[in-house]
Amino acid sequence: MKGKHHSDDVKKLISIKRKEYYKTHDSPTKGKHVLEEIRLKITGQNNGMYGKNHTEEAKRKMSLVHKGIKQSTESINKRIKTKQTYHITANLYKLTDPDNVEYFVYGGKDLIEFCKETGLCLVTIKAACKRGHVMTVGLAKGWKASIHIKYRKPF
Repeated sequence: MKGKHHSDDVKKLISIKRKEYYKTHDSPTKGKHVLEEIRLKITGQNNGMYGKNHTEEAKRKMSLVHKGIKQSTESINKRIKTKQTYHITANLYKLTDPDNVEYFVYGGKDLIEFCKETGLCLVTIKAACKRGHVMTVGLAKGWKASIHIKYRKPF
């Protein structure tokens, strides 16, 4: 409706009616995937924001809009689960002890558990992976660490 706006009462009524409708009906996009050709049309250089950055004013406005909004417990748990599934278990680490016994450990919970079992420090392991050298501090003395497989999140 170009040039016309719904009143707050009407907006509320529309919202209630839509919520009632979708309790018994599926969303028209539920279960549908974006076709490969369409995805290619909106990624990379074809994306309207490609190579652009939001202005500081726009960032400030977006920040103000989201301040004070509390996320539901369900939303927080969903985000945590997603991070555990995709982000935290990102790399496969190759750790070699001073006796040249090799251990292959996935990042995230597995790596934290491995650190607890062996007494190694997670920060020391990650620093050694970045620098690519033998660890020389505390219990980690003589251990070697490297990222065996670097995980790249698919589209």
